[in-house]
Parts: sequence; C-alpha cells; structure tokens
Amino acid sequence: MLKRAESEFQGMPLYRGAEHKIEAMEPFLIEHGYAIYDHHRKEHLPELIDYLNHYGIEPVGRYGRWEYSTMEAAILEGREVAERCK
Repeated sequence: MLKRAESEFQGMPLYRGAEHKIEAMEPFLIEHGYAIYDHHRKEHLPELIDYLNHYGIEPVGRYGRWEYSTMEAAILEGREVAERCK
C-alpha cells in the first residue's frame, strides 16, 4: 500500500522529482471522515491553533483546522505550509 501511495504521489503534477521526497509515511484508519462540531468549537479553536503555532505546529486539513474541507483544500494547505517551511 505504501509503495502504491508513493508511486501515485510521484505521478501528481505537484511532484517535482528529486526536489521533493517523502520523509515519512504512516498508514492509519480514520474512523470518522468528517470533523464533528459542537457549540464549544468556535470559542476554543483559535486558542488551540495559537497554542500549536507557538510550538511550530501548523494544523491543516479537516482534523488540523477542525473544519470541513475537501481533499484538494487539504493538499493545497499542506503545500502552502511546506513552502513557508523552506
């Protein structure tokens, strides 16, 4: 499965050969495909994101930002973070 994922990544337009390499891959099952909101989310999310940013962690995607987003949006967010980390 990991070899297939790596091969498919290398076939994507955003892959630029030796300039990009996969540092780590860890497969896991996500039981629920969507972040579940409750009435505390809006109040606490900015504080949690600030806390993570303080430690150099940039949360992205559905579970990182705890919001609904498409797979495409998550990939673009990840790419933007990678660009900022250069």
